Amino acid sequence: MFGGRLRCDTCNRYKPDRCICSKPGAAKGDLGGECFRRVCSTPGARYFNSSTRRHYCWRCARLINELNPESVLCTLVEEEGASGAKQEVGAAIGGDI
Repeated sequence: MFGGRLRCDTCNRYKPDRCICSKPGAAKGDLGGECFRRVCSTPGARYFNSSTRRHYCWRCARLINELNPESVLCTLVEEEGASGAKQEVGAAIGGDI
């Protein structure tokens, strides 16, 4: 047990209500919003799917990439640049995390 403290599902930090991963008011599938997968409502979606053009939590992104081993569909979005363009890092989910 964590002594009553909660952790963010996305970045594993304490106090998920103050976590920088989630953006209040962001729509489902938007960067920082809820995971786009219908059966998931994890906040702080940071993995961009190049096929659906939506964002997913790390668990769903890993599942998507495992189901499509011939191509990496979900990659971690590090931050949004000043122009609003997403800056993707080469941290694809799959295999070991």
